[in-house]
Amino acid sequence: MRWTLAALLGSALVAHQALADLTFSVKATRKGVPVPKSEIKLEPFEFGRSRLGHATQVENSNRRLRRANPTANSANWCGSVNTTPSTNQIKVIHGTFQHPTCTKRTGVTTYPQAAANWVGIDGDSWTSALLQAGTVCKINNSTGIAKTISNLNQGHTYTINISSGPTLARVNADWVVERPYYGSSLAAFPSFTDVWFDEAWATLNSGSLGILGAKQYQIPGLCASQEWDNSHEVSWSL
Repeated sequence: MRWTLAALLGSALVAHQALADLTFSVKATRKGVPVPKSEIKLEPFEFGRSRLGHATQVENSNRRLRRANPTANSANWCGSVNTTPSTNQIKVIHGTFQHPTCTKRTGVTTYPQAAANWVGIDGDSWTSALLQAGTVCKINNSTGIAKTISNLNQGHTYTINISSGPTLARVNADWVVERPYYGSSLAAFPSFTDVWFDEAWATLNSGSLGILGAKQYQIPGLCASQEWDNSHEVSWSL
């Protein structure tokens, strides 16, 4: 499966199982030139998923929802999820985003504070497997220094071939900002600049799927999301 995340430095494969449980090979190019294997780094990322309560409409005085999407609360997902029938599975998932600037959340003294930004397949109605590709910003302590990446417009493309691991149903298309787990606990959520998911679409066995009408997950009091149009979605910190 090929993932193209435009203008990102340091993209990583993140999955439900630790990388040691998967069999995979990786190649990368930078503007068409092969990247040395020593510069390709993949890190395991702990998966967590929890829904809270029933679907709810999100109100914000500074924004108006452009569309009447179904809306639901989550403990850790903030973004768009669209679903296709199992008879017409996802072949390719696509999205571009700019890695956000993260800062300490006012009044929060718990660390780490982290936000993961990713494009993925499954993990919503199909919970047995989840494939994610994206980036994480993490603030480790009160000094406020965030572990982050720089967008240097180097045009990295990673091709990762996975030959074993949990089976995807290929029914959920995800464009998400996540409050990740570290160990058994949810990380605190930092403040971050708006995350725009552009060119958000999935190719199906027959036809394609955008974010039109996608379910919008919100993290109450921390993060909201909305569909902007059929290929753009934004998540923002509250």
